Amino acid sequence: MQKRNILFARELSIKVFEGRCALNHLLVGNAFEYIETLSGYRAQWAVMEKHSFGINRFEFCGLHFGYLKYVDDLISALKVLVYKNGDSTSLQDTCPTATPVRQAVFINGFPCKNPATIIASDFKTSRLNHAGNTDNFRRSTTSMVTAAEFPGLNTLGLSIARTDIAVDGLVFPHAHPRASEMFYVSRGVVIAGFIDTRNQLFQKTLREGDVVVFPRGLLHFSLNAGFDLATIFSVLNSQNPGTVSSVDALFEPAGSDALLDSLLRTRLLNLSATKADPMSA
Repeated sequence: MQKRNILFARELSIKVFEGRCALNHLLVGNAFEYIETLSGYRAQWAVMEKHSFGINRFEFCGLHFGYLKYVDDLISALKVLVYKNGDSTSLQDTCPTATPVRQAVFINGFPCKNPATIIASDFKTSRLNHAGNTDNFRRSTTSMVTAAEFPGLNTLGLSIARTDIAVDGLVFPHAHPRASEMFYVSRGVVIAGFIDTRNQLFQKTLREGDVVVFPRGLLHFSLNAGFDLATIFSVLNSQNPGTVSSVDALFEPAGSDALLDSLLRTRLLNLSATKADPMSA
């Protein structure tokens, strides 16, 4: 029993050392597997501490039982390191999206251009410098620029969007499964909100210069509460945030304009009037 415990303590020491190296050098390529392994060792160590197994309660093979606190902190730090960004960390300065004629290999993201062919234009876009067409039943439009359209965004963990909402227009509830969103009002007055997993509504009235954030994966919406065109710019922490529209998922696109207008526009306006934050105005 004593020999087995000594070997186990050595293994735990090695795993803790590997974890410190991962933190020091940001080597998180296999961090998910490592966190699971270290968590398993930590659970075994907790059992040993609980039952004591004839081991000195305060020190064993140079490891204190209070060491569990250090291991817990290490696991937490690694989790923060892994989850801090929406996308994985870039391993080079720049990686503009390459656009091969035929893609033979499919990877999680986009391949990089040949460094010798990278130019300044890869890092500039004019896709958001003009208002979109709001001549539709929503009276709004959103233009999103991801790494697919803007090569310079590749590996940066960012996307940018512009939303224009005409008077009485709105953006129906939708979610971004891979990103949180920072929503900045450049012009006009907007009511914006999101709904959490408890079905609780959080919303504010926003004016020029105001910012609100939408947590990743939660349904959110916005509507024009002013008397002029509203313009919003958004930054999302993923180069490919994805968009899931509850409206498009539930209703047929064709012939449903009147139904959507009746069900959703009225409902959102009622929610805005009855559940508004007292500090919204």
